[in-house]
Amino acid sequence: MKIPITKLIFGEDAVSENLQKLRERLLNTLLVSAAIFGTLLYGLALFPAIENELTPAVVIYTVIYIWMMVVAFARRLPYKVRAGSMLFFFFTLGVVNLVLNGLNVDAGLFLLSFISMTTLLAGPRGGTFAIALTIVTVLITGFLFISRAIHPALALPQQDPILWIIGGIILLFMGTLLGISLTTLVYGLETNLVKANTLSVDLQQAVEETRKSEERFRTLIEGSTDLIGILNVDGTVQYLSPSVTAMLGYGTEEILGVSILDYIHPDDLTGVIKALTPGVPPEEIGPHLELRIRHKDGSWRIVDVRGRELHASPVIDGYIINGRDITERRLSAAHIQRQFEQLTALRAIDTAINASLDLGLTLKIAIAQVTAQRGIDAASVLLLNPLTHNLEYKAGRGFRASAIERTSLRLGAGYAGRAALERHTIHFENVEESNHPYTRPDLFIEEGFITYSGVPLIAKGEVRGVLEVFRRTPFDYSPNSNWTSESEWIDFLETLAEQVAIAIDNAQLFTNLQRSNFDLVMAYDATIEGWSKALDLRDKETEGHTQRVIEMTMKLARSMGVSETDMTHLRRGALLHDIGKIGIPDHILFKPGSFTDEEWAVMHMHPMYAYEMLAPINYLHQALDIPYCHHEKWDGSGYPRGLKGEQIPLAARIFTVADVWDALTSDRPYRRAWTESEAINYIREQAGKHFDPNVVNAFLERR
Repeated sequence: MKIPITKLIFGEDAVSENLQKLRERLLNTLLVSAAIFGTLLYGLALFPAIENELTPAVVIYTVIYIWMMVVAFARRLPYKVRAGSMLFFFFTLGVVNLVLNGLNVDAGLFLLSFISMTTLLAGPRGGTFAIALTIVTVLITGFLFISRAIHPALALPQQDPILWIIGGIILLFMGTLLGISLTTLVYGLETNLVKANTLSVDLQQAVEETRKSEERFRTLIEGSTDLIGILNVDGTVQYLSPSVTAMLGYGTEEILGVSILDYIHPDDLTGVIKALTPGVPPEEIGPHLELRIRHKDGSWRIVDVRGRELHASPVIDGYIINGRDITERRLSAAHIQRQFEQLTALRAIDTAINASLDLGLTLKIAIAQVTAQRGIDAASVLLLNPLTHNLEYKAGRGFRASAIERTSLRLGAGYAGRAALERHTIHFENVEESNHPYTRPDLFIEEGFITYSGVPLIAKGEVRGVLEVFRRTPFDYSPNSNWTSESEWIDFLETLAEQVAIAIDNAQLFTNLQRSNFDLVMAYDATIEGWSKALDLRDKETEGHTQRVIEMTMKLARSMGVSETDMTHLRRGALLHDIGKIGIPDHILFKPGSFTDEEWAVMHMHPMYAYEMLAPINYLHQALDIPYCHHEKWDGSGYPRGLKGEQIPLAARIFTVADVWDALTSDRPYRRAWTESEAINYIREQAGKHFDPNVVNAFLERR
């Protein structure tokens, strides 16, 4: 296969871009130099050739000169064409000089230049080719000269082959040495250029990555809503991110070089100074600090600051800080806490309303909840007296003196009187600066009150009183305070007053209901006693009997452990025990002699009459046992139902013993009264028959 000469010399090995550019610059320099010196050489070589009538030499020189000028200045020609032409020039000049002058200095310089230029312009592969070509050329020419096949035209005949051999060896040695040196140089140069190119690329990549990293860092810092900064060891600001403007209102340049301590709330300075003190253990500082930092508008922002000490860093030598504005979060938490406290207070009052109807206790709980609110020094409740129409002190807390307890204001007088009369809240931030004079100067002066709030207690459209709240310091409505606005405080106070008003109304309703119930009970009892007296008046024979039996029954029942509630019903039953006799005809009830069987049957109906009369009255349901069952007997022989043993209600069993005892020991028209011993023997003998043995024992123990 035929291989092109350019491929043989230049090959197809890829070279670095920098090395190729270096070869192209070298080629341009050589070609321009060759064009300049070539003109001189062309002239010097042309005249001898013309004088000796060497026409071929003239033609060769002229063609070479013209082509050399073309390739020197026609830079659009391919590199291989220009470089190959240049090498061809050197080789041709060397061969021509070798043929015309023999192995002289000129021929050696041209051939050595051919080897060196080929190595530089074509690389080690081209240099190897140039050395081999030079060796072959010198050997062939020397053989032709020695064999006298050709004669040097411009030099003395060289008959001694030793000169060719020595000259050839020297030329070949110098060419080989030059080729090896240049090859090593080119290899090293190419390797270094590749390394330099790689380093340059790596450096460019590193620079680009650094630029991108810096850009990312800058974007991250400038785009972050957190405050990122660098502080010197003394606390002065070395750098702050642009977020300082949005967070604190300052420009980034405005705060540089200023001590951060100048912007910290005085109450938070101790923690910051400790954090800036070298050598303080991190556990003493904590993972972060919540600081109040002054905004440019004078307000305080709550910032969560985390820092890291970097004294060992030559770049920073201070602290890196990261701050996050948590003001809104803290305000929200404080607002939720206030709402919780308010709801707790309202819940406590609501619980008091449901748990107790004692007005005094309810008001004490309400006052305690009001004064438990942060910033409230004292509170009182003035109730409206419906008779005098004066507001009078009922409950209070937090007062240093007793002046408040003497309060009695007419409607319209003073702050509380105005609140009650006008039925709306009265609030003064500073009573001394208000245009409305207060009527209790001793209270405000002695107690040192500055702020006053009075809310009317209105329930069901009626004013029940006034809730008063006092402070010894003005309200602070800043974002970090207990109350963020006057309206928030008034809304809570009015809600609290509504609860207190409901509690007062409920307690008063209960008191009135109790009074009404008491009056009703008294009326009922008076009615019952009237019925009992009416029976005594009708039946003269038993006059005084009812009261004696009641007294005896009550004592006996109490000794047997009957509850006071049941005692009330027992007394009513005893009063009405013979109410059924109203239904007995007078001719039977007042018959002086003994009853017939038919008359006894009618008399035995009076317990039933009592039941029928009293059962429709709910109030007397629990008092029916005695009127209905006091003639029942333990052994079941009684009437009207023949109940036996414990089937008989306890109240009736107790009453029966007392009733029989009083009947036996009282004089009757038809017999004299029994002696006490006779009556006792009878009661004892009837135990288990007529009477409950346990009741008899309890009765006898009292005798």
